[in-house]
Amino acid sequence: MRRAELGPAEPVDVNQSDGLTCRRSGAARPSRARPHRGGPPCTDAAKKFQKETGISVSVEAFTPEEAYMTKVQSAAKTGDLPDVLEVHSDGEGRVLGASGIAADLKDDYKGAWLDRIQSSVHESGLVTPERYEKSLSKKSTDNGIEKGARYSVPLTIGTFGIVYASKAKLAEAGIKEAPKTWEDLLAALKATTAKDPRTAA
Repeated sequence: MRRAELGPAEPVDVNQSDGLTCRRSGAARPSRARPHRGGPPCTDAAKKFQKETGISVSVEAFTPEEAYMTKVQSAAKTGDLPDVLEVHSDGEGRVLGASGIAADLKDDYKGAWLDRIQSSVHESGLVTPERYEKSLSKKSTDNGIEKGARYSVPLTIGTFGIVYASKAKLAEAGIKEAPKTWEDLLAALKATTAKDPRTAA
């Protein structure tokens, strides 16, 4: 398969921190894209891409993430990989690159469109010297990556957060139900901190 040319298509905003790995065969057959979360942003981008290039794209979305990665691994074994994959660019992209599933995109990561990618994520998907050194361990999941390679391109940027709470500590602070708003969460943090300064983030 030939690598897809990266270019002037508009970025897709789906509020998550992911990147794309790309492979595309010639325009003779439709391309497939497999994001682990789909929806209108992906299908709208596929329609726009078809309008601009004449190449149709079939979007297949899978959740949860474990099911998605299982599908990718199965497709790799049968030689039925999609042309574009959505992955977490500072993890799965390198694992796919190390196994030969993802193409090295470093030669395609150029052009005026790069100005639309936030500078804070320009290295996302890139095998930096530090990442390469960590990959040298035989226990590393991305052992086999090449220094300086780029196995994914930043697509979106976002943050994820998980809040853990002790029901006993919340009860001690007088909190009887889970916060429903940001203000409720802040008030709960203040209440637990007032009761015990070691309990809040």
